Formats: sequence, C-alpha cells, structure tokens
Amino acid sequence: MLTNQFEDLHFQVINAGVWGYTSCQINKIYKNEVSKFQPDMIILSLGWNDFQHGLFTETEAQNKSHYCKEPTAFEKTYTFMLLHYYFKKYRKYFLPQKPFYEHSFKTKNLKFFTKNIVEIIEDAKRKGISLGLFELPAMIETSEPVTKQMRYPQLSKWNPRQLEFQKRSIPLINTALKSIAAAYPHVFFC
Repeated sequence: MLTNQFEDLHFQVINAGVWGYTSCQINKIYKNEVSKFQPDMIILSLGWNDFQHGLFTETEAQNKSHYCKEPTAFEKTYTFMLLHYYFKKYRKYFLPQKPFYEHSFKTKNLKFFTKNIVEIIEDAKRKGISLGLFELPAMIETSEPVTKQMRYPQLSKWNPRQLEFQKRSIPLINTALKSIAAAYPHVFFC
C-alpha cells in the first residue's frame, strides 16, 4: 500500500505487535527482537494492556521488577495455565474479587510504565530510529454521559462503573504518553 503511493521509495513493514502485550513485554520484545532488524521507524501503541492486566490498579509496585513481574517456571506450565483459566472462570464461586474498575488507579505505577517506554525511546535515539507513539483511543475521553457511550458496540459490554473508571484513568495514561513524546524530538505523537 505504501509502495503504491510512493513509487520512488521502498517500504518493508514488520508487524511485531502482539495482542495483549504490556509495556514490559513490548520493551523486552523490542530489545531482543525488533532492534536486530535495524528499523528506520518504530510505531508503538501501548498502555491499554497494562491497564487491562491490572498493572495500574491491583497493587502499588515498589520497583520496575515488581511492576514487570515475570512468571515463575511453574506459572509457565500448561498445568498452571489450565488451572489459572478455570480459577479465573469460576473464581466467583471460590474467592470473590473486586473487578479492576473497583480498585483505585495507582499513579505511582505510571512511572514504571513510563520507564519501559523511555528505555525503548532512548535506545531508538542512540540507533537513529524515529519513533511514533500513539495515545489510547479517545472514544471514552468525552464529556458524553456514560449511559450514552454504552450504545457504541465497542463499549456495550462494559458496565457503567467500569466505563466511568476508564474515563478517569485513560487520560492519565495519555497525559504520560504526551509528556514522554514532548521530551524527545525524534518521537512523533498521534
């Protein structure tokens, strides 16, 4: 598609994005795989999965290692994954837990999210790589009442409290992304 629009230029696009990856995993995949390709440009869209996986809401991390906690050897086994799946599916019968939107947003954890992004940006700068940083979808960043927003298909499965929590939290993440991009001239922000 790009080559058709710009006949004088040659583009090779490598999609290294993985659905569900957090900033911790994106940082790791960038360091271990993406940077080996010596790209001219990297485009990052991140923040949502950190949010969805509870990294901003469940516990206040003491350091980046705690924020980016790696699974143990046992947690990587199929037995554990199967047990974890069934536990999550049926936990309401065993151990009722508050959903993520009933927790408070841990703003302290934003610094570890930011640190992951800055590590990628600074490495890209050293290597002369341009970087695009996308903010989280702004659909919920509106003054429109939650009840009206729930009519959108993308938001229809959320309950009003979940949507209200995300309306308060997503702007905090986007503000962090904007301030990171503003600090680095080789980063463009969309």
